[in-house]
Amino acid sequence: MKVYIRTYGCQLNVNDTEIMLGILERYGHTVVNSIDDADLIVLNTCAVRAKSEEKVYGKLGEINRIKRVKPNIFVGIAGCMVEDKREELLSNDTVDFIIGTRAITRIGEAVGRLQKGDRKFAILDDLSDELAGELPFHRLDRYHAWVTIIRGCNKFCTYCIVPYTRGRERSRPPGEILKEIKQLALSGYKEITLLGQNVDSYGKDLSGNYRFSDLLEDVARIDGVDRIWFLTSYPNDLEERVIDIVSSNPKFGKLFHLPIQSGSDRILKLMNRGYTVKQYLRLIDTVRRKCPNAAITTDIIVGFPTETAEDFENTLKVMETVRFNRVNVAAYSVRDGTYAAKHFEDDVPRSIKLKRLNEILRREREISLERSEELLNTSAWVFLRGRSEIDPRDAYGYTDQFKTLIVKDGVKFLGRWARVKIIKVSSGLLWGEMEKVVERRGELVHTL
Repeated sequence: MKVYIRTYGCQLNVNDTEIMLGILERYGHTVVNSIDDADLIVLNTCAVRAKSEEKVYGKLGEINRIKRVKPNIFVGIAGCMVEDKREELLSNDTVDFIIGTRAITRIGEAVGRLQKGDRKFAILDDLSDELAGELPFHRLDRYHAWVTIIRGCNKFCTYCIVPYTRGRERSRPPGEILKEIKQLALSGYKEITLLGQNVDSYGKDLSGNYRFSDLLEDVARIDGVDRIWFLTSYPNDLEERVIDIVSSNPKFGKLFHLPIQSGSDRILKLMNRGYTVKQYLRLIDTVRRKCPNAAITTDIIVGFPTETAEDFENTLKVMETVRFNRVNVAAYSVRDGTYAAKHFEDDVPRSIKLKRLNEILRREREISLERSEELLNTSAWVFLRGRSEIDPRDAYGYTDQFKTLIVKDGVKFLGRWARVKIIKVSSGLLWGEMEKVVERRGELVHTL
C-alpha cells in the first residue's frame, strides 16, 4: 500500500510521523510524497489552536473530493485532535479510522484491519511504554534528526490541551536515547534536536538522579554529532547548569526557546504559568550573562480572557526589553476540556485579538531586521542542511543562533560545514557567499 502522511503542528508531531512511516515500511508499505499517489492518507493533527483544527477539516474536504474519484483510498486521523474530537472525527464520512497519540505504534495493525474490511474504528490505548523502546523511523531529513526524550506535560496551563491529549510526563530511558543518537551519528546525521513539551523535566520521573543536564553532556560526547539543539524549555524549570553547558560546549546551538506567553503578571497567573515577569526577565539576564551570543525566542498568546489594553502593552514592553530573536504569536482560542474553557469567558473580541497579533508580528519583524542588519559583512559557520527552495543551486542551513542562511552555489557541498560571509539580510533570512568548506568543524578539507 502507498502511504502519505500530512503533518500539522509541532516538531513532536513530525517525529511521530517519522515513527508511523517507519512502522508502515516495516509492514511492507511504501511511502509516497504526494497525496494523489496514495492508497492510504493519514493526517497527523494538532489541537493546540483552533486554526490548526480548521486546516485539518479543510484538508478532509479536499480528500473527500479525491475519494469520490478514487473510492478505494483509506483515510486515517492521528495526533492530538483524536483525543479531543474522537466522536466528531469518526462520524466524518471521509474518515475510516482514528489512532491516538499514545497508540501510534499500532499504526501497522490499523492498516491490516483496513485491508480486512474493518472501518470506523478507533485505537486509543495508552501504549507510551512502547514509544520508549527501539522503533523504526522513516527520517524526513538527510542530515538532521528529531529525537523525542520526554512525552506529555504536567504543567496544566489553563489554556493548553496538551496534558489531556498527550498525557503526563514520561521520560525515555537515557540508554535508549543515547543508543538512538549513536546510530544516527553512524548513519551520517550531523545535527540532533532533542524534543519534549518540557525538556527541562527530563528524568524527574525516572529512578536515580539523572537529569536533562546529564543527558546533554552524554549526547555531546557522541562522536559524529556536530551540533545539538533542544526544544522546548519551561522558564522556571531551566537549570543554570544547562545554560553553562550550552555556553561552554561548541557542539550546542546557542538557542534558548523560552515561552513567556504574556507580559502581564495578572494574565500569567490566570494562565497558571507559575512565574512572574520579573522572574522571567531575571532568567533572561542569566542567559545573556552566561551565554552572551545566545538567541532567545519565545511564544506569546494575545487575547487571553480579560486581557486589557494595559496587559497587552506590558507584553510589548517585554518584547522591547528582551528583543527576542523570534516570536511565535497566536490569538487565544478556546480548547474544550481545559480549565480556561470551563471557567473563563472568551471575552476579547476577535477584531482586537487580530489587531494585537498583527502588532506583535510587526514589531517582531522590525526587531528581527535590526538584528539581521547587525550581521551584514560578518562571517558565520553554517551546516549546509538542504537545497534552497528559492534557487536550487543554493543551499540553506542555520547559524548557531538558528538564523536561516542561504548560501550561494552551496548545493554541491550539502552535508558539510561552511564559513559564510553574510552579504544580504532580511527580517527572516540571511544570504551569503562561502569562504571555506569543512567536513567537520575545525577540519579544513576544501578552500575556495
